[in-house]
Amino acid sequence: MGGIKFIVDMGLSSLVYAAMFIFAAGVFYKVYFEYYKTPQPLKIPQTPQPTDSFGVFLRMAGDVLFFRSLAKGTKLLFAAGWLFHFTFLLLLIRHLRYFIYPVPGLVAGLGKISLLIGIVMMLAMLVLVARRFL
Repeated sequence: MGGIKFIVDMGLSSLVYAAMFIFAAGVFYKVYFEYYKTPQPLKIPQTPQPTDSFGVFLRMAGDVLFFRSLAKGTKLLFAAGWLFHFTFLLLLIRHLRYFIYPVPGLVAGLGKISLLIGIVMMLAMLVLVARRFL
């Protein structure tokens, strides 16, 4: 039994590594051969733009963390996107209990509201999917 389990485990592990390699190679191919080499004939300046690296960092952090550019548009899409990503972050924090011992109180405390987090995440995802296809 031990030999068969070892072979199955090695086969499944190899399958996971092969899938990760194929994914990484596909992303590299898309970025390098399709996006990078595509000519961009029209350069559109976006103003006002930051003039230094720290300003660029702050602007990107604002867009990434708070969806600032999306907030200027559709409020429902902004709320659904923000709720989905926030609940996804809480889900990732909750899953730290599988990797950390002893489990911190914050991670253990999220267990009490994990059902609510899952429901809110699914509702936000349904709104985003409905918005995508409607």
